Amino acid sequence: MQRFYRRLSPPRAARYNEYRAFLRYEFRFLCSYCGIHEDEYGVFEVDHFRPQARFPQLESDYANLYYSCRRCNNYKRDFWPSAEDEAAGLKFIDPCQEDLLGVHAEVLACGALRAKTPAGDFTIGHLGLNRSALARWRRKRREQIQRHYEAVAGFKETLTSFDEVLREVEGGRAKLPAELVARLRRSRADCEIQLEEVLQHFGPVQKPIDED
Repeated sequence: MQRFYRRLSPPRAARYNEYRAFLRYEFRFLCSYCGIHEDEYGVFEVDHFRPQARFPQLESDYANLYYSCRRCNNYKRDFWPSAEDEAAGLKFIDPCQEDLLGVHAEVLACGALRAKTPAGDFTIGHLGLNRSALARWRRKRREQIQRHYEAVAGFKETLTSFDEVLREVEGGRAKLPAELVARLRRSRADCEIQLEEVLQHFGPVQKPIDED
């Protein structure tokens, strides 16, 4: 569950489902609660963050509408914490205000979420964020990130080796045929391009959290 930033101001609609196209784009085709993509779980719905049964005045309020996979929406439904719960810090993490991961929870090696705050525990429990399918999905993602981390580290190590050799040549401390030096420069440039492609595909590298 990541934080989303609203940037659209769609024209006012009479029915909340008319905002669906805007919400799909705004939430980048991801479930605002579990983070799964449409391509990985095809059934998505418009959710009322504050349930319309409890807050009917917000039924068509765009700021209260979130893009959600059906599973998360079914878990959440019309549930909302009581005033006593909220006073004790038991509340849903608003994905447009906070990031669940980091402050409120972390991903373990097994793919499960471990709460770090009462709000994190409340959100994980009431949205079913530790259901087995999600844990498997996170574990797979973790493995992909680990491979990405290792690939980036390998590319950077190779670039460092190229740079060391080229510095030796340029400083006159090593002599290599001009053709070989040119080949080294081309190989270094190719390696840099490949590294950039990996970073663009996966985003910034963050080492996965290890389970205690």
